[in-house]
Formats: sequence, C-alpha cells, structure tokens
Amino acid sequence: MIRKTIILLIFAQMILLSMAIFFSQPVVAQSGEPTVNIALLEQSTAADVGPGDTGECKFNGVVSVTMNKATRVIVNLSAEDTWDSAVVSPPSIEFTRNGDKKFVVMVWAPLGANFTDTGLVTVFGNWTASPGNYSGKANPISGAAGRIDIHQFFDFNLSSPKSYFEAKQGNMIALTLTIHNLGNFMDTFSIEILNDEELNKKNIEVILTQSLIEILQKPANESLCIKIRILNDAKTGEHDIKVQVTSHKGIEEGVPAQIYIFTVKVTRGTGPSSIPTGLELASILCLVLLIGWTIGRKKSREI
Repeated sequence: MIRKTIILLIFAQMILLSMAIFFSQPVVAQSGEPTVNIALLEQSTAADVGPGDTGECKFNGVVSVTMNKATRVIVNLSAEDTWDSAVVSPPSIEFTRNGDKKFVVMVWAPLGANFTDTGLVTVFGNWTASPGNYSGKANPISGAAGRIDIHQFFDFNLSSPKSYFEAKQGNMIALTLTIHNLGNFMDTFSIEILNDEELNKKNIEVILTQSLIEILQKPANESLCIKIRILNDAKTGEHDIKVQVTSHKGIEEGVPAQIYIFTVKVTRGTGPSSIPTGLELASILCLVLLIGWTIGRKKSREI
C-alpha cells in the first residue's frame, strides 16, 4: 500500500513538472522587452542660406532593435529642431526580427541666417511591442542629436546719394560711395579706379581715401570718400569715374565684382587759379592793344 502511494506521488510530481514547463515556455518568449536604439550617422551638417539657396540639410539615421522571437515591434520617430522645421522619413518603422533600419531627417534653416548661428536637431523614438502590449522609449532617452552649421555666403551692393557732378577747371570735388554688405558675416572689400590712367591723361586726378575696407554682416554698410582733383588744364566735357568694388572671399565663391560709375562734367574755370587757353590769351592781348591804341589816340588829339 505504501509503495503504491509513493508511486502515485512521484507520478503526480512528474505531471505537475511537465505542466509547469509547458505553460512557462510561451511566457518566457513574450515577457522580455525589446532593446531599441536610435542614432544619427552624421554628428553635424551645414546649410546653404544665401540667395538662390534652400537652407535644406539632411541627416541619415538608423534604428537598431533586439527582441525575442515571435514578437512584433513598431518604432515611431519624431524630431525637434531649432527652427521647428524637421521632418523624419519614414515616421514609423516595423521590425519582426532583430536588425537595423534606416531613416532620414530633413531640416530647413532660414534663408539669410547669420554665419555664427548654430542649429540643433534631435530625434526621439517611441516603441510598442506585441504580443504583450509592451511600450517604451528608444535609447538614448534624451534623443539622438546633430548640429547644424551655417555656411557663409557673400553678397553686396553699391549706392551713392549723387552720381553726376559739375565742376570747373581748377576745382576739387568729393564723391561718396556706400558699400552695403548683404552677406551673413563680416567681409573685406577692395576698391579701385578702373580708368585711373585714362583720367590722368585728361588731367583729372582721382584720390581714394582707402582702398580696403572691412564691413560687418548685414545690414552693415560703410561709406568711403573719393576725391577728384580737376587740374587747371583738365579737358572739358563729361568724364566717367569707374569705381570697382570686389569682395575678397566672395570672388572665390563666384560673386562678381561690381562697378559704380560717377560722371563729372568739367567746364572752363573762371577763377584766379584757372589758366587761360591760347584763344583766351589772344583775345586778352587784342583787348589790351585796343585799349592802348584808344588811349594813345585820345592823347594825340589832346596835343
């Protein structure tokens, strides 16, 4: 009797152990939470924000998932950036087994942004797993971050309150030229007179107060004075003063030099500093002789 009881107890333990193994196996397969990581493949990228640019920049990313078998994981991605423009594609990625899948983040920096501005984009992931209805945040919890730099661009224009002048021989005049830096960082500009040699032959001297100037980023501008000395024997008529301005770094980036043209109309001088022409000298001589002859004749009559 005791032997039968022992056999029954052993048999009952074997049945309980088998049932425990049978019911515990599915739970082990579904109870483990997946490991989800996100990363950006570029630590930083740069945006072009000059005239004709789009401000667009791109980050490549990857989602890595490690999970139990017979599990389905969906990772939903979102992104935040300095200018509230980031878009993630695709926004949702499904995993049915361990592995890596790629995504892309597009960010648009504002056109004209300052060269010293720096943007930041951060990608976040939230995952759900089934069966089991598990959910959580992807690593890192604080998100995968990338830096957005701004490329320098170069642009400028020229202006003057007056571009046409009249002056007499022997006079000196001053012209004002303003350079407007429209780029997104400080720039250096060189100034030169293109037809300086031609003007010298006409006895017109151009004096630049400065040939090199540094101007801060937009909307900064600087004005320079250009003095024009018109010699006493300068050729009369209209003369163009061709001033060329060049951005030192901009010219390397395809930004052309600009030319501003002043026009000076030179007329004959009447002041004491003007030198009479040959015809004027002849007229003066004739007048002197006529006056002398008239006075001599008058005296002879009186005698």
